[in-house]
Amino acid sequence: MGFYYRLAQRRKLQLAENIVNDALFKESDTQMLASYSLVPVTTIVATANWSNPMMFEELRQRAPWRLGGADKVNQMLDEQDWKAELDKRAKTDEHLSYLGKDGWNLYNKKIGLRSHMYSPKVPRKGPSQEPKAPGIIIHS
Repeated sequence: MGFYYRLAQRRKLQLAENIVNDALFKESDTQMLASYSLVPVTTIVATANWSNPMMFEELRQRAPWRLGGADKVNQMLDEQDWKAELDKRAKTDEHLSYLGKDGWNLYNKKIGLRSHMYSPKVPRKGPSQEPKAPGIIIHS
């Protein structure tokens, strides 16, 4: 009906016919695919760049049977979600640590324990770290 390609996969429909009619038959293209025992996978616009390998890589990543089956794909997706959640928590923890340190420095400034809020973190040179003049030997 439109200027696009419908990519489908040959599978037997396992759902009840009334559910399939409600979910899939909203468009006539889907009705035609179902009449050939095809299940729609995705839609590709007619102006797609067919020489772009990323399009085929995306399609490969959408095929669970190529990635080891549905269970393996679900496990992989769960691991990706968990990693994203851990990364988000780590970033939030780092941000809140910086805010806490700034808040503590501001509090100390407000109560008069500091003259300014910012204190640069530079290593202090102790007596053993002072540079010695060449040719002078210091005995202790």
